[in-house]
Amino acid sequence: MYTILVLVLTTLFIGAAADDYCQPTQYAKSMLVSGPSSDTVNVTVLELEHMYVYSAEGFVLSPSNGGPVTSRGLLIIPDENVHGGSYSPYAWDMATVGHHVVILKSITGKSDVEVYGLIVDALDADLDLHAWTLLGHGRGGQLAAKYAKIDNGAKILGVVLLAADFNVHLGDDKRGLTVVYGLDDKLVAAQTVKDAISIYGSYETHVVYYDFEHMDFAFSLCTDDDLLPSDADFAFEKFPLFSLPNSGVRVLNSNNKLNSNRLLVPPLYRVLRVSYLNEDRDWIEVDDSGAFNVAAKLTHLEIVVDSRKNGYSDLKELLNNKRVELVFENILTRKTDTVYFYLSQNADINLSRGTAIKDTLTNHAYISLGLLAWRYGDQRGLHFGADYILEVDNADPNIPVPARWYVWNNETATRGIVFYTGGALHPTGYGGLATELRNRGYTVVIPAATQRSSLHAIREGQRIVNHSNFTHLEKWTLSGHSLGGMAAGMSYVIAPSPKYDSIMMYAGRLAMDYTFRTVPVCNIFGTLDDVNPGGYMRYKDEFGPYNPAVTDFFIVEGANHYYVGDYGDQVDSIATICRDEQQRIMADISQQWLQSL
Repeated sequence: MYTILVLVLTTLFIGAAADDYCQPTQYAKSMLVSGPSSDTVNVTVLELEHMYVYSAEGFVLSPSNGGPVTSRGLLIIPDENVHGGSYSPYAWDMATVGHHVVILKSITGKSDVEVYGLIVDALDADLDLHAWTLLGHGRGGQLAAKYAKIDNGAKILGVVLLAADFNVHLGDDKRGLTVVYGLDDKLVAAQTVKDAISIYGSYETHVVYYDFEHMDFAFSLCTDDDLLPSDADFAFEKFPLFSLPNSGVRVLNSNNKLNSNRLLVPPLYRVLRVSYLNEDRDWIEVDDSGAFNVAAKLTHLEIVVDSRKNGYSDLKELLNNKRVELVFENILTRKTDTVYFYLSQNADINLSRGTAIKDTLTNHAYISLGLLAWRYGDQRGLHFGADYILEVDNADPNIPVPARWYVWNNETATRGIVFYTGGALHPTGYGGLATELRNRGYTVVIPAATQRSSLHAIREGQRIVNHSNFTHLEKWTLSGHSLGGMAAGMSYVIAPSPKYDSIMMYAGRLAMDYTFRTVPVCNIFGTLDDVNPGGYMRYKDEFGPYNPAVTDFFIVEGANHYYVGDYGDQVDSIATICRDEQQRIMADISQQWLQSL
């Protein structure tokens, strides 16, 4: 059990190991103290001899992530010569959303066995923690991988490796693996990491690479990734163009919203308000800010203006050569920030790239810690044979793991269905529904998604419909369950194909504006679907901005959410029809709707 020692801001002293060359920045030090992070969430930081321990009160944790109280733990293992306090921004953000976080202070000069002992001490807390993720940087990543192998899935269900080469196989079904590395890393060669991924990872390994160097992962004085203060005083004259590719904020006019972005799950930012400065120096709020989106890459934040949004031309004219203020919220931590820009220019404003690094890596840890630890290995795999697996080369040479598609083939089919899985779920969990659809004359292909999030696989549909195995299929429907339904709609917009003629969801929703689209869309859901508040009619009332002329809703009496698949229990109402009957009814509705097109 931990001995409680609450850190007080005025008396904090960071006891760094003498050999740690890279010390925390001032911003990182500010995250090593207890204090409120919002009106309701209060973070407590405990300093022990070899570690910092983060916990929080006042958070609201969703049932899918172990709510209402935390049941997940994150252990951060620093790199050699880097003080653990340099990783405090990740710990702080993870604590604010309800997770128990421990940072080892230092591994400098310690043997592998000594570090394993510290890991055991950290995991041996007297808390009801059902699953842990290890996040390790450099040598800390190597040790995280080795310890996860020793653990064999007993506690460690997620591993996030930052700039670490590893030589143990972690690509099995006992844990999720995320590998992040820099293409310009001077300490751990990118090719070394890629070789390790290709040998020891698997098709479910989530690989993220960026054009920067090794130490940019830590908020240490070795790289000085301090954040600029959010209340900095900015002049209102026009900013010059910045030529640096990694400026903190990049503002774009885009005809292909998010086409260039590596998407994150869940979506990380929500635009709250957009205003502009008029000639009288007053801020005037824009009525429709829906054209603006904030996306994150590890090197910068991107403000994307969607040129396909209704009223875009008027908005562009309104804001032309005016100072714009955009307020947005990180939906994980509920923290808001503000950026100022001129619509057509790049500006390094009040968000350094440290913001994007922190938010992006926190998001990777959140997914590994939460969704993958929930139901991770609990897949039934009914109606499934190994001969249905199709492995294909990854389209990106910097991701040296194959993509995997699960195929329920109907040899006489003329229509194919690309089906995206719900959050944290494996394709085999939808074997029953896929079999029902195959028996009704369709070929069903389900791409396996990294981090078990279909939003990472939305471009796979484009590759599937163009694959040589499926050239005989004349038409294709994009489909999916829950989060997979959202992925199906996004796939239609972000990775289009002329072969797509319909979108078919099961308890899904739209993530983009479809009011001006003519593609037929349907949503099929049950009266006992109770995984989120709002009643089952939320799947129509909160479906998203759709075109009613081409959108249909079908309600299945007595059906719930998780009987769409067969992947284990979920917080939901108990269905009054059996799973097989629900899947047969939904497959019948699907067939009737597709035949009506």
